[in-house]
Amino acid sequence: MGENIIDTLVDSAANPFREQSPKVGAVYTLDYSRALVAIYDFDREKAGGLPKGAFLVAAQPKGDEGFILLRILKEARLPNAAANDQTRQQAVETTANERPWPDALDEWMKNQLSIHGIECRILGTFIYENGAYRFAEDIDNYYAVNNLLVWKPDNETLNLIVNYQHRSNPISLSKARKRV
Repeated sequence: MGENIIDTLVDSAANPFREQSPKVGAVYTLDYSRALVAIYDFDREKAGGLPKGAFLVAAQPKGDEGFILLRILKEARLPNAAANDQTRQQAVETTANERPWPDALDEWMKNQLSIHGIECRILGTFIYENGAYRFAEDIDNYYAVNNLLVWKPDNETLNLIVNYQHRSNPISLSKARKRV
């Protein structure tokens, strides 16, 4: 079953994270400080897991070179979670511990149950201008969530994120003070 809607939507742009980073989900809801991301189990496994505190990047599938920087806070329930719980409960009762409960489900239902949510904090936005990235502490736009996919950063993108020097102070770093 490896292919899903996320794989079919993406047309890679020049930004390396779109080509090199594993896609892990889609933004479900978004405000100025938090995002709820829908994740497929298959994509989570393919990405090597999504631990608490990990960085994720959200962006349009093509076009704009910038991205929203996210940090995983915790698991979150999607709106269909109660219905999924009921389906799981019925499957467990049907199998009566004689076989794994997913065996009682058809493929469509297994796919539905493989979608989970994670809550992320929005750390800011990396904006691509004049051939370089600059960091903004918030999101400067309230993005439409119907067009935002989520990637687990590859090494190159992770290097950009963790080594980015954000300087709002105009004093040059090369003019360090010396003790007298």
